Amino acid sequence: MTAEQACDVVAKNQKVFAGRAGRGGLFSSRPEAVFKKVFGDLTVRDAAKPLLVPCYDMATAALESRRGVVVGTIIERKSDLARLESLDCGKPLDETAWDMDDVAGCFEYFAGHAESLDKRQNSEVSLPENFKCHIKKEPIGVVGLITPWNYPLLMATWKVAPALAAGCTAVLKPSELASVTCLELADVCKEVGLPSGVLNVVTGLGPEAGAPLSSHPDVNKAAFTGSYETGKKIMIAAAPTVKPVTLELGGKSPIVVFDDVDIDKAVEWTLFGCFWTNGQICSATSRLLIHICYQHLTW
Repeated sequence: MTAEQACDVVAKNQKVFAGRAGRGGLFSSRPEAVFKKVFGDLTVRDAAKPLLVPCYDMATAALESRRGVVVGTIIERKSDLARLESLDCGKPLDETAWDMDDVAGCFEYFAGHAESLDKRQNSEVSLPENFKCHIKKEPIGVVGLITPWNYPLLMATWKVAPALAAGCTAVLKPSELASVTCLELADVCKEVGLPSGVLNVVTGLGPEAGAPLSSHPDVNKAAFTGSYETGKKIMIAAAPTVKPVTLELGGKSPIVVFDDVDIDKAVEWTLFGCFWTNGQICSATSRLLIHICYQHLTW
């Protein structure tokens, strides 16, 4: 079966095409989320349940207590996760292996922040005499997280880990083009004992899953990494409920070449910055700002 035929089969069966194997075959498919069943009755409601527990930040405590286990499990599964990532989104295996190291490091980093957040809780603010003021930080609630296909698990971790560290619960909607490792992340969290409902992963296409997640009245914040056009749609969907929205919409990042630079190094890093991950990265250095003294050079 060719990749095109596989897409047709997936579409007819209302599945989400999750990747293409290196030889042109169907790698995997995942059920597509149906708004009324998944969001209205199950996922968002499940994500809200842990927030009703009368203890400080269940998600934060869960991330702190299981930090070593989560990181250890990801490191233990590194080769399998890297292979799945490579098959799913087409990146070289060496790159996906590096990504898994970053995933583990990201959980470690934000779990540390969760601990420091606890230490600063109810900290006193210095005010004039007869006034007392303390700062209490509270989780915003259920957060909707929509992630891209170029760094599937790493981009998901960049959103999931800080959300949990802040005491929020999360509904993660990975790209329909690369969902497999995000589902594996859910499996890891379940394996290490993260409480039910703290992290929820829903696969599906943007209009059927991402848009309802952005507009759902019980989702308290939306975060998205992806295209400019989709970012605008998410802002529009979130506007009626006035929920905060965080958008990372890529850009045209420049390399600035000054007059005292090592020109050979400048060329080397320009090529690396522009063509790493085939240039399919939001921080790709696709522009050059060059000092006038180099105008005679042929680039």
